[in-house]
Amino acid sequence: ARARARREAREEAAQRLVRALEKIGLSSSGGLLDRMRADTSMRERMGGLEDRFILASDRTGEGYVSVELALPFFGDQGFMDLLADNRYGSDSPPQSDARTYGDPMTGILIDVSEFPAFEPSLEPRVLSSQGRMVYGTDIAMRGCAVRKGLAAFYATRESARKDNRLGIAPYYVFAAGVSGGRKTDVFLDSEDVMRITGNEGGRRALSRCAVAFVSGRK
Repeated sequence: ARARARREAREEAAQRLVRALEKIGLSSSGGLLDRMRADTSMRERMGGLEDRFILASDRTGEGYVSVELALPFFGDQGFMDLLADNRYGSDSPPQSDARTYGDPMTGILIDVSEFPAFEPSLEPRVLSSQGRMVYGTDIAMRGCAVRKGLAAFYATRESARKDNRLGIAPYYVFAAGVSGGRKTDVFLDSEDVMRITGNEGGRRALSRCAVAFVSGRK
């Protein structure tokens, strides 16, 4: 009877975890359920989701069994490994032909505090004012995306600067706007796009997921 109760408790814990995942914003096009409806390969990969669950706690008392499961987001057994497909890192960062900038640039720190509608997501995109892709799943190398995510999100500039992913000389830029159904994508001014894509360090930062956002919201 206790083995059955533990099995049922684990099934309930797995269902709670899946429901929590469904609430997470993946990209401007929607969440996990939207992706699964539109992407057959994603539905197939999700079939192995429970194999990645780890046991967080297992408590047994008189008349009850309590099981809590967890799912790592990063690493080879994390959710990002399941989410990332062959789109990740399929393209090189855009390169500006207009001008070359030589200033040190080890990361990209984007301030979106002027746009309270902005929402963090697992697959944010950075676009030029003309809609050209500057950063996203196509640009980020799969390895770094799986290891640490496409981007980090912080309330303040000071807390973001402590993130090692940005290195010692991140380029600080204010977003020019937000877009997407869930406001997860940002626009940058043309001058900022040229400074990033015309800088070897900037292009390297994009491919290595050295990107973070500052929301100004706690």
